[in-house]
Amino acid sequence: MALFREALACVEDGLASPKEVDEVVRSCFGFRMPFFGPFQIADMAGLDVYVSVFETLEQGLGERFRVPAALRELVEQGRTGTKSGAGFLTYSDEERQQLLLERDRRYAALNELLEGLPPLEAGQDEETS
Repeated sequence: MALFREALACVEDGLASPKEVDEVVRSCFGFRMPFFGPFQIADMAGLDVYVSVFETLEQGLGERFRVPAALRELVEQGRTGTKSGAGFLTYSDEERQQLLLERDRRYAALNELLEGLPPLEAGQDEETS
């Protein structure tokens, strides 16, 4: 519901159409969700990167995108994710290496599956139909 709420806010604010939001979610964050939860995805991307993204979003979209305190605290402690060995979760060197290899293997397999499927015919946006 939180994802849908934000997606709907993007449409209501005129930032994107429903079709554009669906494509962004499907090809970005949603692509990773069959394999990893949001905290492990954030750890692999880098919590310092997430802080930077939140700061940029807050500048453009306002206070609702302020960096969450828990995220900022982890980065200030040097817990930036898999690259530092700790973020929301803690990783040994072996665990980190295995996780990143498995991530790449799974994403490549999913991408191969998606490329082999015919494109879905999406509906038209309400304002263009």
